[in-house]
Amino acid sequence: MLISFWRVRHAWHKNLIKRCMETEMCVQISRRLGQTVDDICKGQGTVRLFEVLMEDFVDGSSFMDYFKATWYPRIGW
Repeated sequence: MLISFWRVRHAWHKNLIKRCMETEMCVQISRRLGQTVDDICKGQGTVRLFEVLMEDFVDGSSFMDYFKATWYPRIGW
């Protein structure tokens, strides 16, 4: 199935703003998500990078709960 990355990124951003109250935390998570996707697209990483991202921000926001429940299964885990 072909998924538009713009739509995925938009959904991530929308839910990040909605679920994360700390501005600095939102910025960090958003930056890491972008970097993770970029690294995977360049062939410099695997889906394991998403696992590391979730571990790094596990206490950070309810966005990680959303991400793990909604997107992690779609990514292939």
